[in-house]
Parts: sequence; C-alpha cells; structure tokens
Amino acid sequence: MTGGLEPLQSCTALRELYLSYNQLTGTLEPLRGCTALQELELAHNQIQGGLEPLRGCTALRELYMAHNQLTGGLEPLQDCTALQYICLPDNQLTATADEKAHFEKQGQLFRI
Repeated sequence: MTGGLEPLQSCTALRELYLSYNQLTGTLEPLRGCTALQELELAHNQIQGGLEPLRGCTALRELYMAHNQLTGGLEPLQDCTALQYICLPDNQLTATADEKAHFEKQGQLFRI
C-alpha cells in the first residue's frame, strides 16, 4: 500500500489501525481527529513529522511506529494516559529525560 493517511481523516470513530510494512508516506496530521484510536500500528513505513497530531488521542493504548522518519519529542503523548505500549525505535525522535521518566513512571512498556 502506498500514499498518505488522508483517506482516514474523516474516520473519527476509528479505534484500531494496523498498516505496518507498507510504503505509506506523509505525516500523522490526517489522524488528528481520530481521537477514538486505541491501537495504532504504522511501523516500517515512511511516515514523517512529529507526534503532535496524536495529542488528542487520549484513548490510545498501543503505539507501534518503529522504523519511520518521525522527528521531535514525546511531549504530545503525555496526556495519553491509557498508553501501555510505546514502540518508537529507528526514528529521529529525541526524548528528554523528563519525557522518558513520565512514561516509565506510569509503568508503560516503552522503547525509543
């Protein structure tokens, strides 16, 4: 599968999205309104940009986006208190010590 996530931007009730191992490009911006998301797996694609569009996804429990081209920090995920599993290695993300401590304190399985 190729292209961006734009076709999903009106899927505001979307709860699970599994599109790993494709050739998806673009940013997470089309998912900004998908606040019901609980599981998001977009690993091994070519997604760029930051995690800011996921700020409102407070129901998010699992985030698996390893092997993309994400940049920025983890601050947009701090209000996602349902997060139990965060897997973001092989991106260009930079997490501050405070951001790492925030997620580790909540006992979440966390890899960056």
